[in-house]
Amino acid sequence: MAAHLNLKNNKEILSIVLLFFALKIFLISMYKLVWWDASVYIGMGKSIFSFGNAGLWESTRPIIWPIILGFFWKIGLNEVLVGRIIEIALGGLCILLTYKIAEKPFGRKTALLSALFLAVSPAFFFFNGIMLTEIVSTFFALLGLYLFINKRFLFSGMLLGLAFLSRFLQFLIFISLFAAVLFYFNKKNIRVLLKVIIGFVVVLVPYIIFNQVLYNDIMFPFTQHVTITKNSGWLNYQPLSYYFFEMFKENIFYLLSFLGVILAFKSKDSNKKIVASAFFIAFVFFNSLNQKEMRFLIILMPYMYILVSSSIVSVSEKFKNNFYKNMFAVLIVLSLMFSSYNTYLLYQQESAKQNPYAELEIRFTDANGVIWTSNPVIAASSSKKIELMYYPFFSVNKKNEIIGSIPNADFVFLDLCDLGCRHGDAGCEKEKDSLLWSLKKKLKTDYSSENDGCGQYVFRK
Repeated sequence: MAAHLNLKNNKEILSIVLLFFALKIFLISMYKLVWWDASVYIGMGKSIFSFGNAGLWESTRPIIWPIILGFFWKIGLNEVLVGRIIEIALGGLCILLTYKIAEKPFGRKTALLSALFLAVSPAFFFFNGIMLTEIVSTFFALLGLYLFINKRFLFSGMLLGLAFLSRFLQFLIFISLFAAVLFYFNKKNIRVLLKVIIGFVVVLVPYIIFNQVLYNDIMFPFTQHVTITKNSGWLNYQPLSYYFFEMFKENIFYLLSFLGVILAFKSKDSNKKIVASAFFIAFVFFNSLNQKEMRFLIILMPYMYILVSSSIVSVSEKFKNNFYKNMFAVLIVLSLMFSSYNTYLLYQQESAKQNPYAELEIRFTDANGVIWTSNPVIAASSSKKIELMYYPFFSVNKKNEIIGSIPNADFVFLDLCDLGCRHGDAGCEKEKDSLLWSLKKKLKTDYSSENDGCGQYVFRK
């Protein structure tokens, strides 16, 4: 595969990738905290490689990223620092693969511009190093698509399978590839898709077996994932217009991606249709969700920027007057500056964050036995085994379950704000008060305070 990349003749894209990597490493110290979801993946990795004797477990999470992080923990490396660096490296490879995917079907100008747009896109740049699943899953999806374009269909399916097991929503890209290839329904395409399916299934089978052994239900993580999605994320519920306006902060030209979709489907090149399908299907899906976050769209950004860039190149080539071409170039430079400024704002906000669990973390180091916690963050830097109080979501049933199991707990680390109430659950706050009263009655209170309006407690047997 390395031979196909032919990087010696692509100094520009190498420069973009290397500059991206260098800037990210230089800025890595600005990530002051380990985010909630990243802590979960770290904890799951520890659980996998300790056979359940350390860390934590959430059944709805995909397992590839936890396996990667857990491996580095197992061999004694700092899983947070290494995890950030690995993700940054994968982000650089996403830029490179975006270029290589666009190069043949769309041309070198489009490929180079799309890679540049992706590299400076605020959400893509900022979230490289946060250690969530968008970047690693997008890397596998892009590599799978690159292999498909180069007619390595079986391996393409395997990489798309890894993308799916890194983030379940990458199944959208798998579906997009099918939709584009089936646009021309013939025996040759059916054989191609069968190879992709076989590769996908080969990767998926071990996970299915794992689900059957662990949960006695091969579909359990997927059905639970849907349930939790419907019962969480209310703070990020946004109107239909949200992405349409917020995407301008990523790139002022992003609406040209829709022109790119039209041009791609007018083309006879099936690879262009795959890129257009990947963007369009994912964009429609994410807009249909109530919960909207800019990091979700990282999945579709490589395809979006290829389409944006193809539109820009197509339009600029129609200009015969150099003045208009130069004006277009100036607008591109200004768009890159605007994107960079929005990235700066994200870093400024992140670097100013204070750790809300600092006091709980101090006390966590002395806890032993059966440990409950309302969040995974305080356990991210610890190898202790913990039980989660918030998972899958807080309700009267969850409260009763916790109260009934209180005698089993040696330590409880609780931040009441971690117990998110479901949308429209008017009695949820009273259930929190009931839980707190039971904990105070049945356990000793080691610590009690308030952080930013959130009650924090440490209880012990």
